[in-house]
Amino acid sequence: MPSRTHFALFFLVNLALCSWHLDTGTNDSIISRAALTAAIVEHGTVCIDAYHDGLGDKALVNGHYFSDKAPLPSLILVPIWWTAYHAGVVSPGKRGLLTESLLATGGFLFGSVPLAIIISLLWWRGRRNGWSARWGFPLTIALPLFGSFLFVYSGTFYNHVPAALFVLLSSFAIADERPVAAGLWASAAVLTDTALAILVAVQGFQFLFFHGWRKTIRFGAALLPAILGLLAWNNLVTGSPLSFTAAYAANYPQMHEAYGFGASFFAAAPGLLFSTYRGLFFFMPVLLSIVFVQWRPGLRGLLSDPWVMPSVVFIAAYCTHATWWGGWAYGPRYLAAPGLLLFVFTLHHLRTQRWAALALILTGAIGCLFSFSAKSTLWYSMPTEFLNPIRDLVLPAIKEGRFTTAQWPVWLGMDPGVASMCFLLLFAISMVALVRIDRTSPISSN
Repeated sequence: MPSRTHFALFFLVNLALCSWHLDTGTNDSIISRAALTAAIVEHGTVCIDAYHDGLGDKALVNGHYFSDKAPLPSLILVPIWWTAYHAGVVSPGKRGLLTESLLATGGFLFGSVPLAIIISLLWWRGRRNGWSARWGFPLTIALPLFGSFLFVYSGTFYNHVPAALFVLLSSFAIADERPVAAGLWASAAVLTDTALAILVAVQGFQFLFFHGWRKTIRFGAALLPAILGLLAWNNLVTGSPLSFTAAYAANYPQMHEAYGFGASFFAAAPGLLFSTYRGLFFFMPVLLSIVFVQWRPGLRGLLSDPWVMPSVVFIAAYCTHATWWGGWAYGPRYLAAPGLLLFVFTLHHLRTQRWAALALILTGAIGCLFSFSAKSTLWYSMPTEFLNPIRDLVLPAIKEGRFTTAQWPVWLGMDPGVASMCFLLLFAISMVALVRIDRTSPISSN
């Protein structure tokens, strides 16, 4: 098993890469989350009336505006921002305490840190489970995740990366037959992304049918924080425990009926899975390596698998959502959690031949070309009408030298283009460092 020092070094290397870019833009989704934090700290209320002008993602309830996002990330940030404000570390700007510093802090805590944890945790689990015998082992984990749409959302105050982390932790707990831990992590996932209740419900059915009623009860009891928390939050905002804020979305009437679900599956599935528009296999190309897995589970094994079944059901459900494309986005952002689970499934069952590991590295490297190009220029700001955003938006931005200023060296005065080149150099050095850390860490006894 890797020592704590080796794990810490592995994590810090990945964190340096994940936090090079920090988003301070005006995207509706991150502004909506940050507005809730600012409102509580600055005005002592969950109403975001003071910040709603020009904001698209908001709920209108009884004449007042609220964030229409799941509350956990915003609420976790409240004591941090309250302390910073009262200690004089931060001060109000043009929009009060809804400042660029708040957006960057949220991006670091809920984008950079979770992705670095995901990569490091998979490396640690892999060493424990004997994956380290594979050729290029640390690269088979790091390259695919940096070469996926998850990396584009690191450094942002979105909910996709932390929600994916919580689902991953829940799934690991299920695999280790720890129902209480699984339920607690699942609670955090649902409070971060309410739609993940679909995935968590599948986990509950798997406990019921394949792990016995005792473990099912323990899993369900551990879910009570999420259930009670959501009921209390709904009652506070909408006045009804059973009415979610999404049903009151001010600018998205399609959310008012069945929370947007119920559209045609066949209209969305090709675009959400295989297209250059929002295709999961295009924006997370490592999943193409799933053809190299060795797995003959039978019906029972398929239905009880903690990686495949929750992912398939969730993806199928989201193929019926009215906003499956995710608005201005890079890749299928709503599928971050199932995409991560399918990647872990691939790691679990990948063939032992060297060429199978090489497939992960090659598809990961291809993904890095896409994700690094987007992250260095437009991030996730891909207008809905462009069906091939890499070709039509990202490549022209690179040719024209429109590199993002949302890099911390730029804030210190470095040219954006030079900063982007420095990131590529840092990435290459970091991959060498990860291999070195892996080789010098203790061998697993399993």
